[in-house]
Amino acid sequence: MYKGLSTVIELGRQYSGLIPIKVSGKNPNGDPTFFDCRCFRCGEIIKEVHYLDIAWYRIRCCRKCDDDDLTGMRFGKLIAIRRYDCEVENGRKRPLWLCKCDCGNEKIIRRDSLLLGMTSSCGCIKNYNIIGRKFGKLTVLKEIGVTADHTKRLFYCKCECGTTIIAEKGNLVNGHTTSCGRCSRVLDLAGKRFGRLIAVRLHPYLMKHTNRVWECKCDCGKTTFVTSHDLSSGHTKSCGCLSDLNRLYKTEDEERLANVFTGMKRRCYKTTDHAFKHYGGRGIAICDEWLLDKRKFIDWALTHGYQKGLSIDRIDVNGNYCPENCRWTDSKTQCNNKRNSVKIDVDGDIKTITEWAEYLNINKWKAYYLYVQNGCEFIRMLVRKKRKRIDNSHHMNSEKENENGTDISSKS
Repeated sequence: MYKGLSTVIELGRQYSGLIPIKVSGKNPNGDPTFFDCRCFRCGEIIKEVHYLDIAWYRIRCCRKCDDDDLTGMRFGKLIAIRRYDCEVENGRKRPLWLCKCDCGNEKIIRRDSLLLGMTSSCGCIKNYNIIGRKFGKLTVLKEIGVTADHTKRLFYCKCECGTTIIAEKGNLVNGHTTSCGRCSRVLDLAGKRFGRLIAVRLHPYLMKHTNRVWECKCDCGKTTFVTSHDLSSGHTKSCGCLSDLNRLYKTEDEERLANVFTGMKRRCYKTTDHAFKHYGGRGIAICDEWLLDKRKFIDWALTHGYQKGLSIDRIDVNGNYCPENCRWTDSKTQCNNKRNSVKIDVDGDIKTITEWAEYLNINKWKAYYLYVQNGCEFIRMLVRKKRKRIDNSHHMNSEKENENGTDISSKS
C-alpha cells in the first residue's frame, strides 16, 4: 500500500480497468506519484500513470480497448456485468449498468456514479448489521434510534469495565470509539513504583485538568499527590528530594562560578564566540587541572578571595587561566589591567594614565588629552610637582611641630 499525498494506492488492486503493479516515480518528498499498471482486459502494460488518474478513474483502460465498455471492471465492492439501458435526466441520456456486489446482490447503477466513485456497493455497507459485534472494548447490544438530524444511527454498547454508553455507528465502525472513555483514562497504579514514589491510592475527587490524581509515598517519607499521566510518563519520580540530591551546585555562589567557568571555556575554545579573537585566538587557554575538573576551579575560587560583585582577572594579560595567574578583582582593577592600557613609569612607580589622573585629582579624559598632546614627560612633570608640594607641606608641618615643642619646653 502506497500513500501518494492524500490518496492511498494499493498494488494489485483493481481500479476500474487498471491494476497497479509497481511504483515508477516519486515526488521530491518521496511520495509515490506514478505507477506502472496492467490493463484488466487485454493485459497491456501502461507506464507512469498518475495516482489521481487511477484513484479517480480518469484512465480506465489501456485506450486500445473500448473505453466505454465497463464489463468486468471493479468499482469498490461492485463489478460491472453488462450495460443495461439509459435514463433521461434534464434532456440528457445517462447510461446504466447492471452490477454485482460482493455480498451477492445485483443493482442497476448509473455509469457516471461508478466512474466518479459515488457508488461503491449495493447499499450493504450502509445497512451493515453490527449488533453483537465487538469494537475495541465495546460490545454492541442493540440499536436505540437515530440522531436529532436523522443522519446517524445510535447503538447501545457495553464496555469491558461494565459501563454502558451510547455510540454512533460510524464512530464504532471507523474505530473512533473503542471504549467508554473512563476505563481508558483511569489506570490502576496502586502499589506500583515510579522512581522513588509508590502509588498508594486514587484520590476520590481531586483532578488536574482531565487527569486523576494519585496519593504517593516517597522513599524519603513524604507524601505527595501526582497525576496518573506524570507517573506513567516518568515526568515525576519523587516528591522533589531527588532534584535536590542530583544538584551539582548546592549554593548560589557555586552556580555563578559554574557560569563563569563556562564563559572562560567559550572565550578560549569556541571559535564562533565574539571574544574568541581576544582569548583563544591569541593562544590563551585554561590549565588542565581546571579544564578536566570544573569542581577544582569552584573550590579554588571559594578559597581565594571570591566575593559577590568580583570577577576573575588574569594578572598577566598574556598568560593562561591558572591558579598562579588568576585573582578576583573589581571592575576598576580589571580596567587598569588591560593590554591597551597606557602605563607611565615615574621614578620607578608604574601606573596607568587613569591611576595617575586619580592621583593628580583630574579627569581621566583630560589626562589622556595631556598625554596625547605632550607625551609622558608632561605627566611625569605634573606628578613630580605634586609630590614636591606634598613633601614641602610635610616638612613645614614637622618644623611647626618642633617649634611648638621648643616653646612649651622653654615656658616650663
